[in-house]
Amino acid sequence: MSLFFGIMIMLLAVVPAQMLFQRFPKVPLAFYQIGIGLLLSFFPLYSNFEFPPEVFLLVVISTLMFSDSRKIDLGEFSYSLRPTLSLAINLVIMSILVVGALAHFITPELTWFGGFMLAAILSPTDAVAYKSITAAVELPSGVDGALENESLLNDASGLVAFNLAASTLATGHFSAIQGIGNFLYVFIGGLVIGFLLGWIFMASRRWMITHEMNINAVIVPYILAIPYIIYFIAEELGMSGILAVVAAGLLRTWEQKNWQLSTARIQDATFSIENIISEVLNGLVFVILGINLPKIIAQSFDVRVHFGSLLLIAVSLYLALGLLRFVWFYFRLVKINESASDNHLVNSLLASVNGVHGTVTLMMALSIPTTLKSIPTSLRAAIILITVIVIALSMLVPIFVTPLLLPATKEKAAVKSEKTWNEMVDHMLISVRDSDFDKNIKNYIVPIIVTQRRLQGMSQKKLNSLYQQTMELEKRMTDQLVEQGQVSKQVATFHLDVVVRDVLNQPLRPWTAIIYWARVLISSSRRVESTDEQRQTERKIIEDHVYQPIMDFLNQQDSQHKQMEVNTLERIYSTRHDETISEEMTNVERYYVLKLFAQEMDYIRNIYLDGQITLNQSRTFMYDISLQQTIYIKRHFSA
Repeated sequence: MSLFFGIMIMLLAVVPAQMLFQRFPKVPLAFYQIGIGLLLSFFPLYSNFEFPPEVFLLVVISTLMFSDSRKIDLGEFSYSLRPTLSLAINLVIMSILVVGALAHFITPELTWFGGFMLAAILSPTDAVAYKSITAAVELPSGVDGALENESLLNDASGLVAFNLAASTLATGHFSAIQGIGNFLYVFIGGLVIGFLLGWIFMASRRWMITHEMNINAVIVPYILAIPYIIYFIAEELGMSGILAVVAAGLLRTWEQKNWQLSTARIQDATFSIENIISEVLNGLVFVILGINLPKIIAQSFDVRVHFGSLLLIAVSLYLALGLLRFVWFYFRLVKINESASDNHLVNSLLASVNGVHGTVTLMMALSIPTTLKSIPTSLRAAIILITVIVIALSMLVPIFVTPLLLPATKEKAAVKSEKTWNEMVDHMLISVRDSDFDKNIKNYIVPIIVTQRRLQGMSQKKLNSLYQQTMELEKRMTDQLVEQGQVSKQVATFHLDVVVRDVLNQPLRPWTAIIYWARVLISSSRRVESTDEQRQTERKIIEDHVYQPIMDFLNQQDSQHKQMEVNTLERIYSTRHDETISEEMTNVERYYVLKLFAQEMDYIRNIYLDGQITLNQSRTFMYDISLQQTIYIKRHFSA
């Protein structure tokens, strides 16, 4: 039971780390996750917590590798296959030889193969960590593509080399011919079994679809289980489970062209769930690192080498890895796509600095067998600590160095993107304002458009103050209807409660939550002495009388539609208004919103053709608009 609670708490720990990253994005997400894990390590539950390495590989790494490989563009990947293999195999082998020898020279306690094992741990780069570090900058496309493709295959190369070194340390015997043969069997065999099993799973999925088993409850769990099954079978055959999963993922990427065989619901559910699981597992890895960090540091002090010496060793190995990467790029041992305007020296420096280590590097360090006689527990802890320092350096150095190497305009790409997005929102608002749409349609569409603007938080006090004014306005008008006998007092109160509950529910802070739920309980206990049809008729009378004056009042408070509080109230009142109009009218409003999304797509396309934004920015904007449209359709058009 303690293992269950331990894992659940670690999964929940990913949440505050993500929240902190959204608030302070200049610090890499992994640092927040490590920090949360470090805090958890002081809880008694985690005093002796261990995550079995074999479970870690099967559950975490196989899923992450499958997810990463299925995101690759096969056309671009095949075009850049030679440089990718040069980075993922040749550079990894050279790094293992050079850095392994250096590690053994600096730390005699490590045998030669102990040094090679440490070098194999440090050789892979991580796509997720790399993307997190470079999120605020825009690297040249050739460098960006090379680093992303490299991180897919060098994970597998490093893992194969790591297992080979660990096996040699365990047995005490190494034969070059046997080692090469074993490497080829593990490497090529992993690819072959991955493609074979991937094809079988792909064919069986098609069979299920053609036999009308094409439902989420069948297809989604089936796809989620694929990397686990493939990894397990490959490892049982003595092949690389990671390479097998990568091969199956690449095959699935190719097979995605045939996804039209599935319903849109299944495609959306599958990709959404996979992406969420991938992000959570990536965070979990670094939370586990934070939990183990105090134990690792404590054990490392038992080694004869002083902590300061471990730091020096880690810095030396990091610099050696960076120098090798620089040589590889600068002397064109790998050829990447560079435009005539690119500075080759700068590109080489960017490629060497942004070789970010992360998930797989950490996983290999944590999975060093505790039974290796040549690697005692204290030395194992020292290796893990060195690995942690190298990971931290690989994340910290790009933060400070990369902006210095890039033009200032590229440094501020994120700020420019936000400004461009808000300009699109303003353009849509002007378009709707100047249109000949019916007033009710404008009242419905405008709050939705404003919601797209990337604004700061909302003031609860200001919202309540504004609501008091609209409530007084509505109360005066409804009292007139009650006095005239057009509606009952009970229905008028019920109708007003719909808004007040939504207003209180906006921030739902502790002190407003109590009031909110009290309102809900009180209003639900009120008896409205009328039939549903009669109540709906009276509510429509009220809405026809008060809706437009209230919306006019709110528009006067914020004619530029830039105040979150005003827009929030407009959305609440327009939502309530929809409850009293015909279904045909609500459909008309919703179709106009879909038309709005299409106009936003056209706007982004036009400013891209005018050269105001880059291709990547246009794709990001298109994706965001499409995602908002999908969410809107799910919310309002689903059966």
